[in-house]
Amino acid sequence: QAYVQTKMIENDMEKYFYLAPFDGLFLSSHMIPGTTIVPGDSIATISEVTPLLAKIVVSKKLLSTYQQRKYVHFINRKGKVLGNGKYSKTEKSARSPKLIEIYYTVQSNPKSHIVAGMPIRIISQHFTTQKCVNIPQSAVLINKIKVLNKENQIATKSVNIIGKTKTHYFVTGLKDGEKVILN
Repeated sequence: QAYVQTKMIENDMEKYFYLAPFDGLFLSSHMIPGTTIVPGDSIATISEVTPLLAKIVVSKKLLSTYQQRKYVHFINRKGKVLGNGKYSKTEKSARSPKLIEIYYTVQSNPKSHIVAGMPIRIISQHFTTQKCVNIPQSAVLINKIKVLNKENQIATKSVNIIGKTKTHYFVTGLKDGEKVILN
């Protein structure tokens, strides 16, 4: 009986031609076999295959560093390389006059696709030789932080802020083994 029902559904499906509104990469289906398709309902998620742009927002101070790097690599959170990027353009940020937006065209790796809206990280083998760490904003007071050194003594240390998020600063100037004290 299940075989006959499946064959009847297959015969009905042959009467229709399903067309996506654009060429793209199939990501997932919203239907399971036997589900009735209603006109206007979404049946699948498709990503456009038109050239994607990856945007990063950096401080104007770092603009020359990023513009020198014409090619970058895109990685996921686990460090797997997803593809490469080529410098495309630079624009002023609408969020702050101290920030700049840099765009790279995405050239996907055929084995792992990059799709619109996917969180990725941008790396280059030549960006910097300094170690950078992110620390909570509450730990920084005018480019100075308090640390607990290897001898368990509190010391004040100057750091360079090279970027920030809503809650954290990206700083350089810390050494391995130093523990940051929150204010």
